[in-house]
Amino acid sequence: MLKSFEELDPIALTKFKADEKVRAAELEVKIKKRHDQNEFKTQQEIDNEKAKIEMNKPKQRTFKDKITDGMSKLGLWNK
Repeated sequence: MLKSFEELDPIALTKFKADEKVRAAELEVKIKKRHDQNEFKTQQEIDNEKAKIEMNKPKQRTFKDKITDGMSKLGLWNK
């Protein structure tokens, strides 16, 4: 294809090469965005990250937990 461009029009060849560079740069940006958006991560990796976030959250204490903590401090639940 390049030989046909050279034979027909050298200006078209330079334009074709410039367009190729632009397409390569656009493709590189597209791939980088896909990596940034975790599109290439496996489902297991995503689940592991979610689990890690859940483990680092502070736990919500229920009413029952608060009562039993208070009772154990008073010695009501000690054997």
